[in-house]
Amino acid sequence: MTAISEAAAQAGVVPQEGDVSSYCSVFIVGRAGGNPEERQSGGGKRWCTFRIAVNRLEGANRQPVADWFSVVAFESAAEGALRSVQKGDLVLVDGRLQSRQYEGADGKPQQRVEVVANRVRLLQRNAPRNEVAPAVHDESAVRPLVAVPSIAWELEPAIPF
Repeated sequence: MTAISEAAAQAGVVPQEGDVSSYCSVFIVGRAGGNPEERQSGGGKRWCTFRIAVNRLEGANRQPVADWFSVVAFESAAEGALRSVQKGDLVLVDGRLQSRQYEGADGKPQQRVEVVANRVRLLQRNAPRNEVAPAVHDESAVRPLVAVPSIAWELEPAIPF
C-alpha cells in the first residue's frame, strides 16, 4: 500500500479498484461572494454555483488579500447550499479540484479550475441582515460544532493530519 493509499484510507476514501496512485481533496473556509445560483441539468437534477473568498496575508505589512474560488455543488450538496448559504456567510466547502476546458464567447479555448463540493456547511451567518435567513429543516444537515480560534469547525470525520 502506498503512502497515498494509506492517507486516502485514513480519510475514509475507498479506492474503486486496486491501489490509489493519486488523490485530490480540498477544504476551504471562506466567505460566500454571493448567493448560490441554482441551475438544473437536462435530466432535471439540481445543481448550483457560487464563489468563495479566502483571505490570506501578503507582503511585509501583512495586508489581507482575497483569493476567489468557484464552487460547483450537485444533488444534496447543492440542496444544502441553496437552502442555507447567503452572500457574506462563512462556509466550509469539502470537495475536490477539477479542471475543465470549454470554448469562450470569443471562440478561443478556455480552461477553468473549480472546486466540486462534496459537502457545503454553514459555519457562521454574516453579521446582521435585514431579511430573515431560511431555517434548516433537515436534521442531518445540523452537526455539532466546536470552537477553534474564531472559526467553528465540524467534527466529522476526523482529519488525518
